[in-house]
Amino acid sequence: MAVAAGEGVLAAAAVDGNVWVLGLSDLTVRHASDGAQGPVWLLAFATDTLLTGGGDGVIRRWDVATGDQLGDGAAPPADDVHDGSRGAEVWRACVLCHSLSPDDGNRAGPSLYGVFGRPIASLPEFDYSPPCAGCP
Repeated sequence: MAVAAGEGVLAAAAVDGNVWVLGLSDLTVRHASDGAQGPVWLLAFATDTLLTGGGDGVIRRWDVATGDQLGDGAAPPADDVHDGSRGAEVWRACVLCHSLSPDDGNRAGPSLYGVFGRPIASLPEFDYSPPCAGCP
């Protein structure tokens, strides 16, 4: 679940892809999405725009006043892994939570730099949780 607060509103998102924009004064639902974007892990407000990012790798912009989507969204690069292999295709689902760089820090999941030959859940600086159902 992700939560973010903006000017007079609160946004909450769930792993089922639904996003709700609530009025801060009374917590009434002003807008709700249909969950078509897949799991939502990130929410942020930029003035009158809500940004969402999730499991499909697309960052979307939403008008806070109307709930309408603004544009088609943009997919961030997948850490420059574009070799056409099945592994690169699967990585697109992982890039929002993990990085491949040793200096990129932890996201929702730890960096996968040096993952081969390393025991599972062995980075001392990361607080591990059970794997998600949507991870490949």
